[in-house]
Amino acid sequence: EFEDRMAASAAARSAVCALLMGLLAVGSAEVVDLTDESFESTVVASDHWLIAFTAPWCGHCKKLKEPWADTAAALEGKMRFGVVDATKHKKASKRFLVKGFPTIKYLHDGQVRDFKGPRTRVGIEEYATRVTSPHVSAAASVAAVRASLGTTGRAFVLAHSGSAGDAAHPLTKAFAEIAAELHDELRFVAINGDSGAAAVDELLALGKGSVSDGRDGPVVAVLDGKRWGEAMPPLSPAADPATADPAAPDPASTLRAWVSERS
Repeated sequence: EFEDRMAASAAARSAVCALLMGLLAVGSAEVVDLTDESFESTVVASDHWLIAFTAPWCGHCKKLKEPWADTAAALEGKMRFGVVDATKHKKASKRFLVKGFPTIKYLHDGQVRDFKGPRTRVGIEEYATRVTSPHVSAAASVAAVRASLGTTGRAFVLAHSGSAGDAAHPLTKAFAEIAAELHDELRFVAINGDSGAAAVDELLALGKGSVSDGRDGPVVAVLDGKRWGEAMPPLSPAADPATADPAAPDPASTLRAWVSERS
């Protein structure tokens, strides 16, 4: 009987060890160790990748290891995570102009972007969510945008009636262009249709804007999650292609400068 109990105990320990080894294997598979030899065949352009270039002696790299693995597990199937030991695999590091550690790059469909944000699980997950989501998200109202921002968030908002004229308006096109450039750093939201028509008046009442400025067409504003906000002044005739001086700034340049000053 004693021998039977010992055998059963040994079998149980073996099963637990096998389970733990399996869990460790699953966890380690979520972050891919990339080398100069494996990089091209592993990092497929159609996938979304976040890749950390690290060095064994780097203290910040060691701190990154846990949130990197945790976020990889949380976003499995949405974002792939890799790590390159830049002290060994110098070809890949040179290709991506790695000069310090850790350097984090986002790769997708030929794009290469520098990671910008806190190197925490929350910061990495927020960044990954932004870059894998549409450049411009949709919202039902100004209140809904504010509610989604929390206490520290900020968003650039485009509101319009949804008419063909507003959809083709230079400011609407410029907003989409700037969002495509900067969606990894900033949040861009559109409110259109019946909700957009109401949001136009609400946004015009922010900051320097007013419902009596005679504006016709879409409106862009910046909001936080509290009560602050500012509407962008209307495009001047010189920035509207219908009446523009060829030498005048185009709408995208005008909007880009306005967004940059408020980022």
